[in-house]
Amino acid sequence: MLPTTDEAWSNSASSYNAIQRLPNGQWLAFVRGTNYATGLPTVGFATSDNGRNWDYSSANPVIASGKPWTVATNEYRPKFIGYLGENGTGEDEYLVAWSEHSNPYVIYSKTTDFVTFERDSRGYANWGDGEDGIVSAWREGDNLYLFSGKNVQVMELSVLPPPVIGDIFVGPGNDWNDDANWLNGTSPGNGATLTKFYVQNSSLVNYTSSQGVTRVQGEGSEFSVGRPGEGNGTMNITGGVLVVSSEQDAIIGAATESMGSVGNVMLSNDGVMVTSVPLLIGDQAAGTGNFHIYDNGQAIINDDLVLGSNGGTGNVLLYGNASLRTAGLVISDGWISFNSAGYPSLSVTGQDQAFFENLVANQLIRIDYSPVTEAFAERFRVDGDTLRLLIQGDVDGDGQVDDADAMILAANWQTLGSATLQMGDLNRDGNIDDIDATILAANWGVGVVAAVPEPSTWLLLGIGCLTLFARKTLRHNLLEEVAHGNHRI
Repeated sequence: MLPTTDEAWSNSASSYNAIQRLPNGQWLAFVRGTNYATGLPTVGFATSDNGRNWDYSSANPVIASGKPWTVATNEYRPKFIGYLGENGTGEDEYLVAWSEHSNPYVIYSKTTDFVTFERDSRGYANWGDGEDGIVSAWREGDNLYLFSGKNVQVMELSVLPPPVIGDIFVGPGNDWNDDANWLNGTSPGNGATLTKFYVQNSSLVNYTSSQGVTRVQGEGSEFSVGRPGEGNGTMNITGGVLVVSSEQDAIIGAATESMGSVGNVMLSNDGVMVTSVPLLIGDQAAGTGNFHIYDNGQAIINDDLVLGSNGGTGNVLLYGNASLRTAGLVISDGWISFNSAGYPSLSVTGQDQAFFENLVANQLIRIDYSPVTEAFAERFRVDGDTLRLLIQGDVDGDGQVDDADAMILAANWQTLGSATLQMGDLNRDGNIDDIDATILAANWGVGVVAAVPEPSTWLLLGIGCLTLFARKTLRHNLLEEVAHGNHRI
């Protein structure tokens, strides 16, 4: 039934083979082939629709020397195959065990195609004594009985609950609490604990403060906005708290090698997103992810934030008073953009100014989507491990727009062509003039707890203005207006 082949890997003998039925109805043969020239066995697979006529995989031998999932040895022998169920992308996944060397050096792996395998990183299984031939597997309840020659091994299995599909948002509406928008017809409600939470089918879900605190956690838990083969997804978090403690990485814009998606998450209005696992923005080559944080939105990533993992593309946009803190930052393909109209911040645990300067120099941190052309110190300031845009009107870079900034601007009034930000050139045109004064007045009091200067400061500023601009009545009057802020405080 399983003859030798014309290919060298099994042209001498085909023996100790195992056959089982796959969930799709096909028969699968786990084949040990022997090379006539070397006399050494390797392992391959064959499939059949009727159990009589077999198609050998063109990739055979798939378990042999030189593969990424094997170690170099002279002998490879099949052991057993077990069905694990569907993985996170909906593919059938299998446990494949083979032996390297003999007696018994058994290694476990996972596969979805019987061509490539993910080797168990824990090393060889503890089998004790055993023969080098095929193993027959039989399951009863939580026990897997493995018969090998005269010996039987018993493996105790943990039984997982059936997959949860109730936490998949598909639309067509965007209301979290509308049962019709959920795949199983039931909304998880407010303050829910979810196992598998997906947003797909090109849908948009609005998550508001009324949802309270929602958690994604538990055995087998996953979080993904946008899923390969299931469509794009968008999540609009406008208040409330979302805590992701899933077993798998959290993903915005998930993909496989052949199927992609676009995932978007918008976080605003005091909404908070916290993850205890890596957050991948754009995963795999066909995955694109966008993470927008604005209007006091706050993201806390207690692991790595990865932009463009495994060939994907990911971007982060920070607007207004947005806050993003992460334990680590990896930018493989993408960038982080600060919006110049606001005062967002980016914190990376344990990093310093040199780290942020390098990201800016390599165009991985941008302003208004564009690479930064000015000197780092003219656009940013670093407080510990936190990067912030310089506040409009903050001449001295202390995070406040106050009388100290006005006095610097007054002292350098009408410097033309050579002015710098530190001198009061707030629009960066090389001049210090009424445009800069207008910018200062428009932002007066930002970052200041008590925004009205002391009277003594007003007096000093007034004297400075009179001294500098006695011959320039119009400009003097303008500075007086700015100094007094036209009461725009």
